Amino acid sequence: PHAMRLALCVGLALPHASSGLLIAPTSARLALTPSPRHATVKLREPADDQPRDSLSLERAAMAKQAEELSKAVEGLGPADAARLLASRVTEGASMGKALEALERARQEAGGQTADDYAAAEAIGRGASASSVAMADELPDSFDDSISRSAAALADAVDAGVSRLVIEFDTSAGDETFTLLSRTMQFTQPLLPRMAAALQLEPAEGAEDGMPGIQLLLPDEGTAAMVRQKWELPRGTAVGSMGRIQLLQGATALVLVSPGATEVATVQRLLKAVDADAPATPVLMINPKLVDMQSTGYGLVGRELRTLVADTFEVVFCLKTLLGGALYRAFPRDWALWREDPGAPNGYAAAYSGPRRPGADEQDELLFPDDGDAGGSEGGASFMDGFAKFVKGFQAL
Repeated sequence: PHAMRLALCVGLALPHASSGLLIAPTSARLALTPSPRHATVKLREPADDQPRDSLSLERAAMAKQAEELSKAVEGLGPADAARLLASRVTEGASMGKALEALERARQEAGGQTADDYAAAEAIGRGASASSVAMADELPDSFDDSISRSAAALADAVDAGVSRLVIEFDTSAGDETFTLLSRTMQFTQPLLPRMAAALQLEPAEGAEDGMPGIQLLLPDEGTAAMVRQKWELPRGTAVGSMGRIQLLQGATALVLVSPGATEVATVQRLLKAVDADAPATPVLMINPKLVDMQSTGYGLVGRELRTLVADTFEVVFCLKTLLGGALYRAFPRDWALWREDPGAPNGYAAAYSGPRRPGADEQDELLFPDDGDAGGSEGGASFMDGFAKFVKGFQAL
């Protein structure tokens, strides 16, 4: 008879009538060797890394599936990676590495580089105690916000920045008033302070008709209301976006809440500024150029996001969020504040750093206890990660 080796897991000691085997009660590996009369049993201790029960075997299989999936995701594009993850949703495997690779694929699809991904990892360092201690304090009133935004504009222009963005939205998701309406309430008191800080008004005694600020609104009705009711800086020319041309000699171009329908106008005006007056400050207040119904997820949306991210500087930002507020005033760092009833002003600093935290990062910093401590195992954490992936593509 040929020698044979078997690995058995048994719980009873029963003789086998036909073979003459005596099976010992043990979970060890059994090495069976032939004998002239009957087979004898020799015990061999299992390896330390060998699973000994069904739960361990199941966990080992899940870990192997997760490792295989993470390697597959790293070699796929974002679309195929999404389909692959969707096909594995019901398996509930450990997906930490796979989701990390998929997040990198999503960022690359959105035009982010490896340097951008490395910068994203720096968000955690920005949440350290030493960084948080340096967080810039929030404005204490609406008037303080106007003053700080005008000062930030002046500092940026003095530093040679001519493409400027202001984001001011304290609605915290309340849509009672439209974004344009909220932007108008902020722009009206800002204009005179901006004109004074940047010296944008024509000099005293200058000829009539000397241009100052060119102020553009989304529609002619809003522009007409501004002409009639607002006290504007001297020389301000008010118009509506559309077929408007750059006003020759304008000291600054201000675009109020340009949306996706004004994309062509914005691009045309920027080309005119580059060609005729490249030093002219261009300010966009609460722009929303990327709208999924108009631009979609494709090339146009990416180009617009790149246009704003690469050529414009957010010089002032104050946005209230669910559970906190995001703040920045040029040239200081970004700061994220978490609502805290026990803090002196009702907010506690959660982040301070040169990079703006993304939406998912804001959620993690504002609600640090909501996530799974393990972060990688189980069907729930997998579904959370997959939802973040989908939301990330929607944000493009």
